Amino acid sequence: MGVFALGGGYVAFRARETLTPFPLVSPEHGSVELVGRELFTKVLAPFELATALLIVAVIGAIAVARAHVDPKAKTKPERLAPQKLFHGPLHPRDAGHPLVKERV
Repeated sequence: MGVFALGGGYVAFRARETLTPFPLVSPEHGSVELVGRELFTKVLAPFELATALLIVAVIGAIAVARAHVDPKAKTKPERLAPQKLFHGPLHPRDAGHPLVKERV
């Protein structure tokens, strides 16, 4: 612990008192053309890897959400009928006429 304190103190005391100026950037820095050129020439592989990682993450999240079942339950969870899922008015004009169960 003391080594970290001494190392941190050394770094803090050796730090510059003045700010380090950033170099000037070109006028096209951050433009759509420059980002597109960099994205599809120099950094295409990291872009594709990030895309694949996001797709795997979405599929994993869906799998985890669907697999969340109570292990103590002996029966399958009840599947709701579409009428139970969509029981309200479908359109504001139908607000005065809610859906009713048809009589057979």
